[in-house]
Amino acid sequence: MIKRIKYLILIIFTFLIFKPEVNAGSISIWASASNVTVGSKVTISVNAKNVAGTFNVTSSNNSVLSGGVTGEWMEDDTYTFSFTAKSVGKATITVLAVDAADFDTDGGFTGAKSVTLNVVAKKPASSGGS
Repeated sequence: MIKRIKYLILIIFTFLIFKPEVNAGSISIWASASNVTVGSKVTISVNAKNVAGTFNVTSSNNSVLSGGVTGEWMEDDTYTFSFTAKSVGKATITVLAVDAADFDTDGGFTGAKSVTLNVVAKKPASSGGS
């Protein structure tokens, strides 16, 4: 009986010491600014780490913030996309894995990340005043 307990402790100890490290692929998204003025552009960056495949980068409200792509190939790098501020409001830019694979797990990759931006009105031009 004691021999079995020692054997069980040895097995548990082995799993605790030699547990494999799994670095799953991931995506992240960020914007060059969180507040954008109507008429200006904002750059959205997407990093696909240890992932390859097709992704959509879209705006939740194209009347506020327009731009983006669908079916964009991304592979283990950072990509940038330009969006144009059209009107005052909020819009969420989302990157969505459509058909992607994870390099680390050799399996499929699913996931989405997003960033929300505020579009604000242009400040009125100040008069030179005399």
